[in-house]
Amino acid sequence: MICNAIKNVCSSYKVLKIKKSQDVPAISFKETGSIHYDKRTYSIKGETLSLFSVNGRIKCNFAVGEFQRDYLEKGTVKEAELIRKGKRWFFNIVLDIPDVEFKKEGKIIAVDVGENNIATTSNGTIHGGEKLKTRKRSISCKT
Repeated sequence: MICNAIKNVCSSYKVLKIKKSQDVPAISFKETGSIHYDKRTYSIKGETLSLFSVNGRIKCNFAVGEFQRDYLEKGTVKEAELIRKGKRWFFNIVLDIPDVEFKKEGKIIAVDVGENNIATTSNGTIHGGEKLKTRKRSISCKT
């Protein structure tokens, strides 16, 4: 947890691009900021999510749909991000999914979900493709 906190602070200062002659501003993080978890700091057992915190383990209900449960059973859990949207919490998990056997016959469609296009299929059909919007990054700083 401490390594993840240090990484967040370092990344925040890196975005500011402070020169050696400048004073280093204090930074603060929003209460709604995400929390990074690696596979050693959380576990999922049935309907229970157990999260490590600086105040000890937190156990909470973990509601998963059938589609997501199928992926959890197929893949190996890796890192995750605990995020808050409004008053609800979400636990976004990265899974390592094994490769599927390549199908040599029949109809095949593959979809690449990207930033510039909503999707591009294996036969070359592009969905979306409008100009990429500029993203704004902001950090709350105290001077």
